[in-house]
Amino acid sequence: MTLGRINPGRDTARLAAQRAAYIASVWAGAGGVLPASQPDTITPNWGGHGLAWVSRVDRLISTTYYGFTDELRLFHPPVAPATSAPILIYLGGHDGNLSDQSNPNMVNIKYFVDAGLRVLGGSMPLLDPNPTSVLVTIGAESTTLSATGVGSTNHDAFTWITDRSGVLLPIFLDGKFRAINYLQATYPAAPIHICGISGGGWGTSMVAALDGRVQNSYDVAGSLPFAMRVGADVGDYEQRSHLSYYRGTDTTFEDVYLWRTIGGRRAVNVYNLYDAVAFSANGREASFRGIADTIGDRIGPGGVGEFEVIIDETYNTPPGQHAMSPDIKDQIIEEVSA
Repeated sequence: MTLGRINPGRDTARLAAQRAAYIASVWAGAGGVLPASQPDTITPNWGGHGLAWVSRVDRLISTTYYGFTDELRLFHPPVAPATSAPILIYLGGHDGNLSDQSNPNMVNIKYFVDAGLRVLGGSMPLLDPNPTSVLVTIGAESTTLSATGVGSTNHDAFTWITDRSGVLLPIFLDGKFRAINYLQATYPAAPIHICGISGGGWGTSMVAALDGRVQNSYDVAGSLPFAMRVGADVGDYEQRSHLSYYRGTDTTFEDVYLWRTIGGRRAVNVYNLYDAVAFSANGREASFRGIADTIGDRIGPGGVGEFEVIIDETYNTPPGQHAMSPDIKDQIIEEVSA
């Protein structure tokens, strides 16, 4: 692994004000604030999971916008941790699935649960356990968005919604914030951390940036500053849109990374040396490590907060893997359990 420079942060008030202005813009239709409610449906000890490696699973479902729902599941290890024990949120990407135990996301969740952590698992819209097809009606117009429809792979199909309403990020993120509200109410003494792979890595950056209750955040192969993106790095529509489309905001990914450090928090970006899908660090190691230097220069010395870049050399031959390696999972477990 290669570590970028870690820099302590300052100017918390300035960064918090910038973040608040962004939330006020993007969530203008909801009063300019993140959702304060808990999920609409909460099923403790849900019996439909069929997993032998958990003591129980709690099912949380939130209705967001235009017929979309967001289901997250809280996986409890066989030996119940203390109510003050850390909770890890895990967000999957385009192969998101919380029902198939062989799915890479469920393999990762099991890895963390086996380490004794409560894990809140979530997916992107139109991916299991969320509905894979949604009839969207705005005004007098309707269309169906589906996991297999045109524009589903890169989420360009969501332009149909943004062209008519300007709503996008709340569809992807509101269910996560409402699930955090549930965690805070149910386990008020438990620190909350978050990690994710691919599109779930992007979601990790956004949730931690916007919600200061989340402590450590680990974005694995999920995002990159726009100036560094080439080829497949361009990202899905929610990445290309939310920094430019939303009401003229000039927020950048560097800003998002900075917001993740507000309040003395730790933010980590992980890039695979070879990645078969996107954000491969091969041949770009110095510039990737330089992200930490850029963020550190903007944060400045003398305060609190950390931002770190890790180049994971686990997948060190082409084409590599778009995955969260065991080394990274072990580091996450060690740090959130400390």
